[in-house]
Amino acid sequence: MIIMMFKKEGAYFSFTINNKSINGVMGKYNLPYLPSNLPEVNKVILGSRNKIPSWFVNLFKITNADQKEFDEAKDDNALKEIVLRDAKKEGCKLVDLKIMDKK
Repeated sequence: MIIMMFKKEGAYFSFTINNKSINGVMGKYNLPYLPSNLPEVNKVILGSRNKIPSWFVNLFKITNADQKEFDEAKDDNALKEIVLRDAKKEGCKLVDLKIMDKK
């Protein structure tokens, strides 16, 4: 499992990668990133009553080219590099990175 913590505009959030499944976590909210489910993400963000900033949804928008890149990723480490790149594009700063063994 890989856990990456980011910061943007004073808000902290993380992405977890486990067996080619990626989730975004902000506070008590756990949002599906891969496989992508933008309608579910929008629903949770609207239902959070501004506990999740509106810009957070931009991190979950995945194009067909992005999806193909995710599908071709060999392992969780390759997915980590993609998520890091995409988060930095959105102006997020990496705060912490943890890689946990599969023992």
